[in-house]
Amino acid sequence: MEAKIERSICVEPLAGFSNAREDLISKLPDVLISQILSYLPTKDIVKTSVLSKRWKSIWLLIPGLDLDSCEFPDYYTFVDFMNDFLFSSREQESCLNKLKLSIQKNENDPSCVTLWTDVVARGKLTHLDVEFGGPVLMRVYCELMPLSLYTCKTLLHLRLYRVLLRNFDPRVGSLPLLKTMCLEENVYLNEASLESLISSCPVLEDLTIVRADDNEQMTHNFLMGISRVRYLIVSEDMMELIYSYLKVESSLPQFCNLSCLKASVWLSSFDFLDILPKLLESCPNLKSIVLDTTCIVDRTKETVERRVSSVPKCLLSSLEYVEIKNRISVDDGALEVARYFVENSVNLKKLVLGLASSFLRMRLAKRALLKDLLTLPRRSSMCQIEVFNALNGRALCYRKNKKTGRVGRIF
Repeated sequence: MEAKIERSICVEPLAGFSNAREDLISKLPDVLISQILSYLPTKDIVKTSVLSKRWKSIWLLIPGLDLDSCEFPDYYTFVDFMNDFLFSSREQESCLNKLKLSIQKNENDPSCVTLWTDVVARGKLTHLDVEFGGPVLMRVYCELMPLSLYTCKTLLHLRLYRVLLRNFDPRVGSLPLLKTMCLEENVYLNEASLESLISSCPVLEDLTIVRADDNEQMTHNFLMGISRVRYLIVSEDMMELIYSYLKVESSLPQFCNLSCLKASVWLSSFDFLDILPKLLESCPNLKSIVLDTTCIVDRTKETVERRVSSVPKCLLSSLEYVEIKNRISVDDGALEVARYFVENSVNLKKLVLGLASSFLRMRLAKRALLKDLLTLPRRSSMCQIEVFNALNGRALCYRKNKKTGRVGRIF
């Protein structure tokens, strides 16, 4: 009797299904289905439109779209798809807030990106990424970004690659929420176009610009435009532009909000010690600086002291962390730059020094490196010094015997 009851319990739930192949997913609300679809590649999302009449329009509700023109049979098919999508999304009250377009086009292909960008920028767009690959087009063929992009109140992230940027008045519109902007190899109508764009972003935190221009006025406009950033990475090329700029101007614009600075320096092409004080003077509230140097050539202590004799404000108040990585050099340059920070930084908590392998082998054999590090007069009583091999990242730890005064190395 018990066996029969158990058997009936096992079979009974199945009896409630009229069709074993019933589509349970389709019973979910459209909003939930679109959220599930958003985790799939865009090309797979579009394929779901052929499942049934109801699914034909569900994919239009997805919040993000990532399209590559190369995944279409030809560019005209891609254009037709985008036009149909934007037209349909208007009727369906689209929830699109993230759009990424990777486009390969030729000079004779139709220009549609300006219109597409205008449509999405008038919605609730938060992330926009437009990239033109393939052959480098002449300026006249570059796609112009619409004015509506410069006044998008919801935009948080913007990346533009090989587009044409217009002029506009920041007093008329702005990008009040934009925090991250990446501009790569774009064309600017004039010097003011880049400056006006950057000036329209009051809360911008992360800015990347890739371009080639050695004009001092453009450099000044660029530096003024990014002067409100909190975190800044300076490439070797940009550092050389700053060096050229300081040959003409006596100082850099003030970066009062900047707290973290990372700079890559190729020191055989110019003398970094000439601009280090001016660079630091432009960052009065700097808390952290990381210098990735490729070469420091024949620097003695006297040379460094002569070049960097002044003490900027940040060393007297805010600077807490310094990291210097020197991958190739076998001289004392990195040590002397480190000495400058240690001797003059009032609130420095840690200095990390990454040195080339050959330099470490030479100096450790003579115990000179240990002596130099431990005898550095530290203006900050909290300052700790760490050394590591810049090539493999292996840390070297030191301790000093309080009784004998001798130094030992611990791995």
